[in-house]
Amino acid sequence: LNGKSIQVSAVETLVASILDTGFSYDFQRRLDQAEIWRDVLTRVHAIRQTGSAALNLSYIAAGRLDGYWERGIAPWDVAAGALLVTEAGGSVTDFRGGPFRSDDREILASNALLHRELQNVIERHLSTPPNRAELGV
Repeated sequence: LNGKSIQVSAVETLVASILDTGFSYDFQRRLDQAEIWRDVLTRVHAIRQTGSAALNLSYIAAGRLDGYWERGIAPWDVAAGALLVTEAGGSVTDFRGGPFRSDDREILASNALLHRELQNVIERHLSTPPNRAELGV
């Protein structure tokens, strides 16, 4: 950025973190997402919503955000940003900690230091793998 290498933040715990997420346009899916949001909100410093997955991932890569999660997201919204996060030292997975695949339509990205802690919170809300309707496919 401006001629200098970027790197993810050094924040080590959720309680000190600033996260971002996105919400679906579908009302029922938004209610489900709000359950996770409500749980995460009680454990972090702040949650933002920029409305742009690409911007969120870029901010993580540059150390301006510490984590981001979203479900039902399009591959073209996250593919390039996921690479930025990885190259800057962060972690990018699915909600269960599996390898990130842009066609999975869910993403969990962080500075790597708090990834497992954030994943544990989100995973508590997942009873089964998402179906195509939940992902907006």
